[in-house]
Amino acid sequence: MSVTAGPLEKPTSPTNVTLTVAAKVAVNPTGRSLLDYHGRVSYQVNITGVPPFSFFAVALHYNNRILQNPVVEYGGNVLGTDTLILSECVNGVNVNPADPNNPFCTPIPGVDGPGVVSLSLLAAENSTGNPTNGKLFNVTFDAVGTGFSSIHILYQQIGTVTNSAGGIQLAAIPVDGYFANVECGGNPCLPLTASFRPLTSAVAGRSVTFVATAASQNCCPKGNITFYQWFFGPSASIGFIKSESSNATVVFATVGEYAVTLSVVDNFGAMAYYTTTIHVVRANSLTVSEFFTDSSLKPLPSDNNGNPMMKVVLVKGIVEGTNPRLVLAWVNVTNTSGSSLNSLKLNETLPMDWSVSQAQNTIRVFIAFPNGTRQEITDQTSIAVHSGNPEMVSVSMTNITESGVNNSALAQGQSILLSVKLTYALIGASQSATSYPRFFTDYASASAWTQALYNGTPVYGTSSGFFIAYARVVGHLGHSDSMIAASKFAIV
Repeated sequence: MSVTAGPLEKPTSPTNVTLTVAAKVAVNPTGRSLLDYHGRVSYQVNITGVPPFSFFAVALHYNNRILQNPVVEYGGNVLGTDTLILSECVNGVNVNPADPNNPFCTPIPGVDGPGVVSLSLLAAENSTGNPTNGKLFNVTFDAVGTGFSSIHILYQQIGTVTNSAGGIQLAAIPVDGYFANVECGGNPCLPLTASFRPLTSAVAGRSVTFVATAASQNCCPKGNITFYQWFFGPSASIGFIKSESSNATVVFATVGEYAVTLSVVDNFGAMAYYTTTIHVVRANSLTVSEFFTDSSLKPLPSDNNGNPMMKVVLVKGIVEGTNPRLVLAWVNVTNTSGSSLNSLKLNETLPMDWSVSQAQNTIRVFIAFPNGTRQEITDQTSIAVHSGNPEMVSVSMTNITESGVNNSALAQGQSILLSVKLTYALIGASQSATSYPRFFTDYASASAWTQALYNGTPVYGTSSGFFIAYARVVGHLGHSDSMIAASKFAIV
């Protein structure tokens, strides 16, 4: 399956985007599974971890065959009582305020429609220092049908208005919810697990293939994925693409950012969404790739589908360790721009629930040469670790010529190689074996310039990689025996 994608069509966003890694916009409760229930159900959309902001626009998509008659309530929201309603839409109809001539009261283009509830609020001009955590709004439904409904954050925009021309947009991770009143193969219905990655960097005018990874049986016994649905930005020329294939090939026509969403459905009607932003670069820029090894530099083993994998050891429902104990996440940034590069910035967003290890030589940086040799330059780089879940590692080099390698810039074909040791942050936590396998995705983006201090012609590249964690259940042993048994699989 392939398609050509035009420029991303989305609502006008403020400029000067600032990333806030730990921020979340989440549906609460995340899930409700109430067998045979028909009645009112309510969800609250909360925000955590962002600096003070003055406006938001959030749209929720739901299954309107299961849930109907949504009612939005925003009293006590985090922006306070002195707010202006920009729009409140239910199923594509603006229901508030009553004045249809208000030019600001328009649905979010390309987002609102059947099965969508959205709300946009703006704080009063003198509202500053608003709390960073709190309620955005509530929405209550009538559960009239029987089945499964995702409560999917279809669109979000959080930010501050700085002047009449725009503002600053704050990034936040969306966390979906769901409602189910049926069983899936004997268990309460749960959302599936889904992820995807591009096989190569996305280059304008060239095809790039996305590979999906999804699982149903771990949350719905006897469940099987029935189709995959891809959405390459809210462009009328693209639309939703349904397929029984887990792969999709697309050609992005122009350089820019594209929001790509995958949804998967199984034979019980359970659904899951996964969305990420794809940075499309021009040809002859940076080639970015990722791979994973253990601490002895051996590649992670492959599962039956050829995907890199590791084991999580569970003893009496507690995570006792992993095999391997440490996972090394590698990012390789190769200069394919046609010019020498003399300054660079690299950001790696680590997989959820994995942290930078406290072991020695946790983060290392190398220059790699086309002949296969490499030289460590960790001490010549600036490295920062940004806390949160996920964590992010940033590497910057203001003058590659001064890195001590041949006193020259990064030449065509040479690479910057980043290695980060990861440890599983859920060790000691209570986990169910049925929550595995789990898919862990790592993202990397790099920018480089032809001159020092981030001057000259810029080039870009992005990539993602993933590995799968499978549960290794150790029998019901005593504590000391459990540790001995677990140690068999906790290999450094």
